Amino acid sequence: MGVDINIKTGTPLPMAPDGKGFLSMNLMSDARHLTLHAQALGATQSHLEGETLPEETLRALVAFVEQVYAAQSYDKRGGSLVEEGGPAGLGPHNLHRADSGLPGDSSDTPVFQTFDQWKKPSDPFDPQATFRASVARGADIFMFRLFWISDAANLTSIGLGNPLKRTCSTCHNAQMTGNDLAPGWMDIGLHNWPWSRGQEAELPLFKLTCKAEVPPHPFLGRVIYTTDPGRALITGRCTDIGSLTMQQMRALAPRAPYFNNGSAKSLREVVDFYDRRFNIGYTDQEKEDLVNFLSTL
Repeated sequence: MGVDINIKTGTPLPMAPDGKGFLSMNLMSDARHLTLHAQALGATQSHLEGETLPEETLRALVAFVEQVYAAQSYDKRGGSLVEEGGPAGLGPHNLHRADSGLPGDSSDTPVFQTFDQWKKPSDPFDPQATFRASVARGADIFMFRLFWISDAANLTSIGLGNPLKRTCSTCHNAQMTGNDLAPGWMDIGLHNWPWSRGQEAELPLFKLTCKAEVPPHPFLGRVIYTTDPGRALITGRCTDIGSLTMQQMRALAPRAPYFNNGSAKSLREVVDFYDRRFNIGYTDQEKEDLVNFLSTL
């Protein structure tokens, strides 16, 4: 990772244990562990109820996790996603070959490369070609469609503006993975009322009251109703209530439900949530294009 400052707090990022670079703090939904080693150790101490694995075994667990990755390779409508000469952002081989930790939120370095090969179908009546053209349009919507992002704690509360006119790739900015190169925790309204009202299904609702002497949640004050306190359970900060770390975006098609709380049963529900939350105004065609794009990653 090329930066050394947590832009959400203005403080230095933690240094990697080996002294080689800085840590992104993007592990786990609440970023409680900074390294895969710490995550493995925490899991063995909690899930295994206090057992501590030998250091050699922990290193083997870390080595295994570091070589695991996934990307879609076939779509029943789009066909093979690993064809020679196809989009460079698709398929597990392209993901494996790509450099990691690079920003992709500009037209020169798109998050998932370009889909120019699919933009103009050779046969407009071919269902596969039609689907691929939809995917290409969805990729452009993801990268370039501007909309106003408002009241998202740890994004529009850190001096960048509220509202902030940006695209999906502003937050999902890491090349080839779509997570956030900065510490990616924020509250986009998945867990805190009033934004999440009606979305919580059977999840418990907590009432959190913050102390008068601490900074309040930037948009919800000091009395907050939430289905998930999120990173606040780690930091103890009122401003972090409901904030969770965004995850990578590969191999989405078979991994429903979506979001940290499983509140979206389909990729269409994911797109509908963002459209509703930020008043984007997607057309039905744009929603379909975005869903088709996401389903091929």
